[in-house]
Amino acid sequence: YHYNIGDNFYSKNPENYFRVMGKAITEVENYLGTHDDIAHYTDALTCRKLIYKSKFLFENLLMDDKRYRETFPEVNGSWRTHKLFSPKQNLLFWLAEHKSFHFIFVMLRKRG
Repeated sequence: YHYNIGDNFYSKNPENYFRVMGKAITEVENYLGTHDDIAHYTDALTCRKLIYKSKFLFENLLMDDKRYRETFPEVNGSWRTHKLFSPKQNLLFWLAEHKSFHFIFVMLRKRG
């Protein structure tokens, strides 16, 4: 492994971290697609996208259900079939995907 630590890395700027990580997921997906390997990694990519997207719902600095819905929308709802999250987190996913319950989403995430 090789780590770079500098002024523009995620520890000082969470928005930069999310931009870089989102681009990395897209680049990996594009690479696999051009090498006909994407079918072997579809499930792993879906899980990675869900974990990435979950940050918009669970991280204190970025809680944003709109960005959750708009980022990698092809995996919205996939949390139902992948057992990656707690029941409360699954509820937040459901609420984030149903705009009419936005006020409940806001109340639950504020309670931690």
